[in-house]
Amino acid sequence: SDTCHQSVLVTDNQLPVILCPPTITISCATELPAAYSTYDEFVNAGGSASDNDGINPATFSLESQSSNNQSCPETISRVYKIADNSNNYSSCTQLIIIDDEIEPSLVVPTAVIVSCSGVPDVGTATASDNCDINPVVTYLGETRADGDCAGEYTLTRTWTATDACGNTSQASQTINVQDISAPVIASLPAPTTID
Repeated sequence: SDTCHQSVLVTDNQLPVILCPPTITISCATELPAAYSTYDEFVNAGGSASDNDGINPATFSLESQSSNNQSCPETISRVYKIADNSNNYSSCTQLIIIDDEIEPSLVVPTAVIVSCSGVPDVGTATASDNCDINPVVTYLGETRADGDCAGEYTLTRTWTATDACGNTSQASQTINVQDISAPVIASLPAPTTID
């Protein structure tokens, strides 16, 4: 009889399968969530990984983050990487879309009722926005609708507010002009004696 020895080399060349959490859509850059720092955070957000040789969670990492350098919408790409127990790496990309579709809030002067001599000057409108701290407010002018007499008419003054993503809102102030004062006789002819 005789013996021989056979060596069997086990090599794992199969890459792990990694699936990123779903795409996130937010309105403002200030809402951008932090990247996942651990594999548990990644999984809790909807991600997963599997491998024939088992996953090594300690190797999980954020490989890169980039932007398409556009606005409205802007797309952030985060690439996550993980290895199996044989140090084979795979990666996936999660997208975060920053897309502001909310109109600014516009506040204009309140509606008023005035006499014909009391028409106020054009007031100031103010605007606020969920993302843009300085939305642009533009006065569009006024229109006039005549009433039943020369001293009665309605003025409509209109403003718009526009944020950095082009979302626009519009509001108007109404000024109702009324003539409710009787005329005043300033003078009378002097008394006259007649026969």
